[in-house]
Amino acid sequence: MSVVPLHKLVSLNVAECVYLEALPESMGNLNSLVVLYVNECGSLKALPQSIGNSNSLVKLNLYGCGSLKALPEGMGNLNSLVELNLYGCVYLEALPKSMGNLNSLVELNLNGCVYLEALPKSMGNLNSLVELDLSSCGSLKALPKSMGNLNSLVELNLNGCVYLEALPKSMGNLNSLVELDLSSCGSLKALPKSMDNLNSLVELNLNGCVYLEALPKSMGNLNSLVELNLNGCVYLEALPKSMGNLNCLVQLDLRGCKSLEALPKSIGNLKNLKVFK
Repeated sequence: MSVVPLHKLVSLNVAECVYLEALPESMGNLNSLVVLYVNECGSLKALPQSIGNSNSLVKLNLYGCGSLKALPEGMGNLNSLVELNLYGCVYLEALPKSMGNLNSLVELNLNGCVYLEALPKSMGNLNSLVELDLSSCGSLKALPKSMGNLNSLVELNLNGCVYLEALPKSMGNLNSLVELDLSSCGSLKALPKSMDNLNSLVELNLNGCVYLEALPKSMGNLNSLVELNLNGCVYLEALPKSMGNLNCLVQLDLRGCKSLEALPKSIGNLKNLKVFK
């Protein structure tokens, strides 16, 4: 099978071709290809090595490719790739080391990659990455220290990473981070002290972090924090005194914090607080 003659092809959509098991090696000759939709191709087990030659590719959608177990190392050669969607690739076990070479990548969706156990250290080289969705990566136990190098990262979603026990100290270097979702991270026991360096953080969701026992004493340094959700943090025993320094805080949810016996007096300093549950 060959697609060599299609030199001018810009967009290719083979979505929902449920019996498609493979793409031809000649795919790499599609020099003008900008958008490739392969979503919901449930029988697709691999991508051709030659896909790394698709220098014009900007968007690659592999949503729901439930039989895909690995990505080729050549993926790192996709210099123009801006958006990579791997949502629901449930059997994907690892990402290639070459992922760190995707200098143009802005959005990476790994939601529902339930067998993904780790991320490559090279992930920290993704200088253009703005959105990273790791929600429901049920086998993910840790994040690489290099994550702290993602200077452009604005949104990080770790919702439902049930075996994630800790966050790297380098998280405090994410100067552009605005939204951090750690909801339902049932094994998370603590947050790194370096969290207080996240000066751009607006939303912090810790809903359902049932084993979280304490918050860093310096939480009050999060000058931009508007919304803090601690709903269902059943083992959280106290809030730090510095909470009263969260001058921008508008919404605080403490429902289900059964071990919380008292609030710090400094809570009264939250002059912008409008929603308190």
